[in-house]
Amino acid sequence: MYGKYRNDDWLCFGGSSGANGKTLTVGLNTGFNGIFSPLYYQTVYDDYVIEMVYQSMLSYDRDNQLQPELATEQPTISEDGSTLTFKLKKGVKFSDGSKLDADDVVLTFTLWLTQAILVVSQRMLIT
Repeated sequence: MYGKYRNDDWLCFGGSSGANGKTLTVGLNTGFNGIFSPLYYQTVYDDYVIEMVYQSMLSYDRDNQLQPELATEQPTISEDGSTLTFKLKKGVKFSDGSKLDADDVVLTFTLWLTQAILVVSQRMLIT
């Protein structure tokens, strides 16, 4: 099977489900680094897996418009532009059954920003 992924990039893939209907096997035409964390992945191929597994606060629709996914609506932005406020959908759970709450979102943003700062710092040291 072939599927158009983003822009004009083409992705060759195949898939099947297990006999019990609880297993999905997907194959791609290239390898992964195996870092399937949305915070730390390094290749677009790892991102393919991430996009099938993780949900975002917002996502783009077919018309390239941001739509709420884990949020109930678009975030409000403070007057000075320094604060985004999201309202979370109720009843969202992780795969282990624990509930998603604001602390989880804060932790994710904190880890993401920390990683971004580390990357910028490393690049500044190299140059």
